[in-house]
Amino acid sequence: MSTALQLLINILIQTTLLGLVAAGFSVFYSVSKIQHLAHGAVITGAGYIFLTLLRAGVILPLAVFGALIAALLTGLLCNFFLYERLQKRRAFSSLVALIASLILLSGLQSILLIIWGSQPRVIPLEGLHSRLDIFGASLTPLQIITITVSLFLIGLFTLYLKRSRFGMAIRATADNPEMAEIIGINTRRVRYLTMALISFIGGVAGVLLALEYNLDPYASTLHAVRMFARTIVAGVGSVPGVLASGLLIDGAENLGGYFISSSFKDAYSFIIVFLFLLLRPRGLFGPKKD
Repeated sequence: MSTALQLLINILIQTTLLGLVAAGFSVFYSVSKIQHLAHGAVITGAGYIFLTLLRAGVILPLAVFGALIAALLTGLLCNFFLYERLQKRRAFSSLVALIASLILLSGLQSILLIIWGSQPRVIPLEGLHSRLDIFGASLTPLQIITITVSLFLIGLFTLYLKRSRFGMAIRATADNPEMAEIIGINTRRVRYLTMALISFIGGVAGVLLALEYNLDPYASTLHAVRMFARTIVAGVGSVPGVLASGLLIDGAENLGGYFISSSFKDAYSFIIVFLFLLLRPRGLFGPKKD
């Protein structure tokens, strides 16, 4: 009982936290057709900014806010200096955008290494890491906050996309950008605002990841791979879908690691992604192709 509950807790933490990252990645791709892999470095950078502000004596709420603003500005700069310039090119293609985003991811990761070094950092906050025993399973106040905040933001993000005027503009741009322009939607403005929104939410994920796990510049690439995998399994543009895909991927990793071998933990998720690419390329909830 305790082992099963602990595995469930571990799966929920990963699924909800990385779901925040994958949701933003998926939505931005739907409106821009650009795989913003550099989002992995943006959220990692938010964690480092959070750590730096805390060590400078800034109070916790302001340190969190500073990290979110840093993530937002970094995302907007990525869009301004690279992605929008790619959109203007006649030879724009998803492959060119993917290569450009990989280069940007590598560049931002190198900046993190230059400023903060390669040594992993830990952010110990009193009270958040104390262990609570629940039917033999271990849970911390931070993990309760992580699951609650992540689910709340994913739910709010979903409602915003479905009910708000800007959400409708995002969906219209994702479905048919040319038609969206014809009916008066400024698709360039939609891409900028979408980037700002997903970067701000990604900053929240970056702070929570920094508190839950060690801060490591190389985690930028790991986050990029994980959000890419979740988007493939969920289907592009499906925010609730990233939770379902996360449960599937994280469940396979944790259960496979426990019952088979933790040495092949990453292989289990890659097998799932490969099967979806082969058998259901549109993902669980992706739109059907005509």
